[in-house]
Amino acid sequence: MKLKFAVIYFLISWCIHAQKDYVTLEIDRKSCAVGEQVMITVRSNISANNRIIYPPEFVQGNATMSGMEQAIDYTSGKSKTVYYSSQNGYFKKEGKFTIGPAFSKKKPNVQSNKITIEVGRGTTPSRSKSSVSLPKSKTAFGVIETQKDRYYVGEPIHINGAVS
Repeated sequence: MKLKFAVIYFLISWCIHAQKDYVTLEIDRKSCAVGEQVMITVRSNISANNRIIYPPEFVQGNATMSGMEQAIDYTSGKSKTVYYSSQNGYFKKEGKFTIGPAFSKKKPNVQSNKITIEVGRGTTPSRSKSSVSLPKSKTAFGVIETQKDRYYVGEPIHINGAVS
């Protein structure tokens, strides 16, 4: 009886933990202009940091987001955990570029799909701040609004600005 219970317990625990490992690469749009922001997301069921191969024309931005989500299929009773990590950026040249694959650092033999994006003409963003010369008789007034007064490190914010 104890042997039957041990075998059944082993099979159930093996089925629960026997999810096939995967890493998936996604992008928010398939075409954009030069200098236009895109968001690249990696989804995986492996709890590890992932490494993405970016083309040299891609400039990574400062907005990153990572987290975990869990879902339960109530008909089968299985739980599914998905880890995600997003990175923004833009392309500094026009053309057709391939991003990926993404590799899991924990299990290096698991890799994602590749995604292709077509980049068209646009304005190249400049890194330097430029000043605007206004005639001396006109003044500019600016307002910047935020959601709240205090933020924590790594917390996303939303800023609205207007110049009149």
